[in-house]
Amino acid sequence: MGRVIAPIARWVALIVLVVGFVAFSAEAHPRDATYADFRHDLERGAVTQLIIPSDQWTQDNVRSGTWSTGPFRWRTGRVRDRPEGAGPSPSGTSDGTARSPWSDFANDMEGRDVTLRTTSDDDSGSLSLPFPSSPQPDWTGLLISIAWLATFAAVFVFQPRRGNRWAWFWMFTIGQIGALLYLILEPEPLIRRAPALDRQQAAAEPNADGPDTATPPTSRPLSGAQGFGLAIVSAIATAMASVAIGWLAGRMLP
Repeated sequence: MGRVIAPIARWVALIVLVVGFVAFSAEAHPRDATYADFRHDLERGAVTQLIIPSDQWTQDNVRSGTWSTGPFRWRTGRVRDRPEGAGPSPSGTSDGTARSPWSDFANDMEGRDVTLRTTSDDDSGSLSLPFPSSPQPDWTGLLISIAWLATFAAVFVFQPRRGNRWAWFWMFTIGQIGALLYLILEPEPLIRRAPALDRQQAAAEPNADGPDTATPPTSRPLSGAQGFGLAIVSAIATAMASVAIGWLAGRMLP
């Protein structure tokens, strides 16, 4: 039973992390759009989330933001057509209290069921796992964090064979994609050869000491220093892949 459950759990965790990586990449690299695009998406009820950076709004004005029309569809551009430098034009309430343009804008978004968020420069969307700061639904971030932490814990529970624990530690923390690689490679490759091929190889190379149920590693495990160097390279590759995924998502999805 364990031999059946373990691969299924690895596949589930791998899918969760891959989907999360794609979603965060799309949010981190949105497609440029115009104010007309924003109004079109807003009027047809497609906008689900709107993020306004701290330097793009005041009580007297709202300028640019990033909005989502789906988990992989993000746009960025002006979200209000008020000219730059225009003075405040607060509207009044029934009791004579003045409302600021920001309050009017926020109330409009609330009335349209749009989740409005404001972020600082240090609180922008990030691809860092297991605790992404990207504005995804709470349950999505929790699921991704659980998958990442469970995979990270497996490094210390089970003996890794492609690299020692220090190598995997650096791949998880610096390399960004350590969890994905671990799920694919450890302790056995997730996608293996057909059993018939394994039997043929075993018949051609009999083991005098009896059958060996574990496939020996093809090379020596990576050391901590090697893992650290590989983690730096993979971090750069991950950043480049994130940009490419965000670019593709912005242009291939409607």
